[in-house]
This record gives sequence, structure tokens and C-alpha cells, in this order.
Amino acid sequence: MSCTFLKLGPKMKGKGQRVGSLQCGTLENPLEKEQKLVILLRASEGIFCDHFNGIRIDPGTIGVYGKFQLHSAYPKKSWTHLGANIAPGNERIIVEDAVDWKPLDKIVLSSSSYEPHEAEVLTVKEVKGHHIRVHERLQHQHIGSPHVMEDGKRIHLAAEVGLLTRNIQIKPDTSCSGTLLVGSFTKSPREEFSGVLQFLNVEIQNFGSPLYSSIEFTNVSSGSWILSSTLHQSCGGGIHASASHGIILNENVVFGTAGHGIDLEGEAHSLTNNLVVLMTQSAWSTTWVAGIKVNQAKDILLHGNIVAGSERLGFHIQGQRCSSDVFWSDNVAHSNLHGLHLYKKSGPDNCTSVSGFLAFKNFDYGAMIQIENSVEIENITLVDNSVGLLAVVYVSSALQHSIKNVQIVLRNSVIVATSSSFDCILDRMEPHSANLTSTDRAPPNPKGGRVGILWPVFTSVQNQWPRDPWHKIRNGHSVSGIMKLQDVTFSSFVKSCYSDDLDICILPNPESTGMVHPIIAERTRMLKMRDKNKFYFPPLHPRFPSTQNEILTDSPLDL
Repeated sequence: MSCTFLKLGPKMKGKGQRVGSLQCGTLENPLEKEQKLVILLRASEGIFCDHFNGIRIDPGTIGVYGKFQLHSAYPKKSWTHLGANIAPGNERIIVEDAVDWKPLDKIVLSSSSYEPHEAEVLTVKEVKGHHIRVHERLQHQHIGSPHVMEDGKRIHLAAEVGLLTRNIQIKPDTSCSGTLLVGSFTKSPREEFSGVLQFLNVEIQNFGSPLYSSIEFTNVSSGSWILSSTLHQSCGGGIHASASHGIILNENVVFGTAGHGIDLEGEAHSLTNNLVVLMTQSAWSTTWVAGIKVNQAKDILLHGNIVAGSERLGFHIQGQRCSSDVFWSDNVAHSNLHGLHLYKKSGPDNCTSVSGFLAFKNFDYGAMIQIENSVEIENITLVDNSVGLLAVVYVSSALQHSIKNVQIVLRNSVIVATSSSFDCILDRMEPHSANLTSTDRAPPNPKGGRVGILWPVFTSVQNQWPRDPWHKIRNGHSVSGIMKLQDVTFSSFVKSCYSDDLDICILPNPESTGMVHPIIAERTRMLKMRDKNKFYFPPLHPRFPSTQNEILTDSPLDL
């Protein structure tokens, strides 16, 4: 197959009928587990498809301007969590859910350290329920046990295991030359062509290029979905959508992309229970790579998604309206530089909401949030991050007279400095991506341990990244603001690893030269903690007003 042009009969305005599609199986009668379908794109032949004016399909590209439907019954379970800690050298792993995977299938075991490249591709030898035997010996340690807090609450910290193999496969005959392009165009006032992609349990391998993601949606309306499918070893991004509406992604595994794993623009997309593993930063791109990037999309549903290992960002988001009825939940980011990243966005109604994330083992920040006007952060769990939370609120000079009560609210959240899975040797090693981002490092704790919250900043001057690191705020007019901690728990802030390293709950930002804004705590707990772990003010930190209008305020914490 040199190139494939999938075309429906035109949708006539006023009639809305479509004819024709390319289909294998249905949702009710999918391709059986024992059957196999391989679509091989002969991109090396260099044949273009240009049957219609305005549409050009490059070699190795499947152009979908009709309906493309592939359905397979295998597997029943796309991915799961590791069920127990596994040491290097092992050939057996235990997983949380029973799986129906087959011998010789390929699986990916994600990193659970600060180094995303500790993800491992393994070959299944035998499966018995929750037990998987593989042909290879593991090269790295992977965690699979929960952290138990002092009050008995369990936090699920575990690597993920995803199945890469499917019995419907699409691949090019030359790596880095395949793209699945789903689009629409208008040929005449009465003829419209609109692509619809519907995949269930489909494997896409070695697609993508520096210019295109493996799957590109352009100006696509509701009706397209990808379920329980896998996309791996991409030479570009994974899945990208622009100017599109209502795309559904559920239970997919995206592994090994040279760009964003999932990058959606448009509105009303649904992302649920997707596993995204190992995104590498392209040398030619100045935009930091993200596992899931939805900062240019509106009205997004995010539930149960996991980003397990990006060389830069886990989730790149823009947040929601504080008045939104849709709540994000159960999303996880680990083994990145930033777990959760929100930068330079103006929230609707002067208030942005962020909720429903667990971020652990992120080398710089569990959550890095820089927002215009107020922000409410809720149901966030931050574990084993160098800095749990950096929150900066920017208020422009033009709006300062009209906006009052600017605030950062952290509510119903947990911050753990040093979990029971923290390895005092392996977890002190820097990831490879740290070398190329040394100027962007989170500020170190002078006491050597981890930091829960970097003291909040309210400013009239935006951060100037990449000229300055993320936490540096230049001098500007003082902005009145307050941080509120409501039902927040700080746990396991200790002297870690039998050394002098001391975890600190709240630490001043060394690059903020303005006034220190107040923090008010309500129903906030610091569990079994010594006073020296609660706050630390370095000797060189300013303890006096920098101008007549900037008054240093002690934080009235009710603990």
C-alpha cells in the first residue's frame, strides 16, 4: 500500500448523508483474538496521492476524509499498575489486575524514579493472572507498593505496565515516514468531506516525523474516537488535534514519542484512563515537551490519565473556570521535571481552578502554576518532589484597581516530602534531562531535603522564562494577595536518609524580592513533625521592607 485515500461520498448540504467507509470488525463483532490484520504502508516508494484539488497526501500517509473503522477484541485490559516492588535482575513481575496478554507480546514497564528513561520494553514469556514472566532481566528498580501516611491513609505510588502489541497493526516499511491524517474540506458549496476515525485495539508503530505527529486531527468534528489502542516508537508527537471538537481518547497506551504524547487543541475533548510513557525533547523545538498538552483546549475532560516519564512536563494545562461543573480527577504525573505545569494563562471570571492530580517523583516541581488573577487548587497530592508547589499570581497594572482579594487557595490536598519508597542512593541521581535544563532548576532547599511549598508570589511583573528560571520574579509593583491553606496535610517532613538533609514544609522563594505575603491555614495538619521542619528562613533572606509600601508579614498559620 503506497498510500491510502479514504473517501466518503459527499455530504450534501441539507441531506447530511454519507456513503462508503473502510471497516474491519464492529464494536459488537470485533476481530477475534486469534485473527490478525497488518496494514503496511510502502512509504519508501515515494508515491503521492493528489486526487482532489486542495488535498495532498504524502507518501506513507493515510488520508482519512471519510470513515475509517478498525475494531479488535484483544486485549481486554490495555494497561495496569505494578502490584509489588521489583528489583533489577528479576524476570517476573506482579501486576495489580489480572491480564489476558499472550506470550511474545511486547509490554512497557514505566519508570518510577526521577529518570524517565528507566522505562523498559519487555517480551512476555508467560502470563498467569496477576503474574507475568518475561524473557529479559529487568535493568532498573520499579516501585509497586503504596506509601502509608502517619494517619493510615494510603497513597498509590506504582509504576505502570502497558501492552504494546495488538492484532491489528499499522506500520510503514520505513521508520519515521507514517502519518494518519484525519481532516475535512469543502470541495464546493454543496460538497463537504469530513473524516471520522474510530479505532478499538489498534497498534500503530514507527509513525510520525519531526513535522507531524503519528495521528493528526485537523478541523474534525465529533464522532472520532480511539479506544484501548497503542502508539509507540514515534519519530514525532503521538496524537495531535487542531481546530477539532469532541475527540474521545480512552484506555490508550502512548510510548516513546519525540514530541508531545497527546496534544489537543479545540474543545470538548475527552481524555480518560490513558497511559503516556517516555516523551523526549526534540532538539529543534523550544517548546517544552509534555506527556499530555491541553493548554490550548477548552472544556476538556481529564480523568484517570497517567503521564509516566517526560523529559520536561507531565501535564501542560490551562485549568478550568472556578465555577465549572466538570471536575478533573485521578490524574497522575511522575518521573518528569514538572508534574503539572500551568504558565501565563488568564483565568475566566478572574479565577482558575486546578484539581484532581497526584504528582510524585518529579525532579523540579510537583506543580508549577503561574497564572493571571486568582487560582484555586483542590484535591492535589504531591509526593517526593524537589518542590511540591510553586504558585505565582500575576495581576497587570491595568487591572489592579478593579480586582480585589487576589488569592491562591490550596484545598483538600496532601503534601508528602519523603515517602517510604524514596531510595537514598538511586533517587539522589539527576535525570539526563537535568543537564540541558540546569538554568531552570527549582531553588534548592538550603537544608538539603525536599520542599512542600515555595512561598507564594503576587506580582505585577510576569516571569521572563526562558531568560530567567521559572521561580525568578523581577522587581515590580507590589500586589496585595493572600494564600489560604484549607484542609491541607503535610506528612513525612523528616531528616531523611540518615543525613543532615531536612525537609521543609514552607520555604521562602530566594528569587522573589518583593514583600512576603501572608499564608492563612484552616484545618491544616503537620503530622508528627518537628518545628524545624515547618519553616526555614535562610539568613540572607530579606527580613525588612524593600520599599515603604512593602511590609514583611509573618504568616498566621493555625496549626
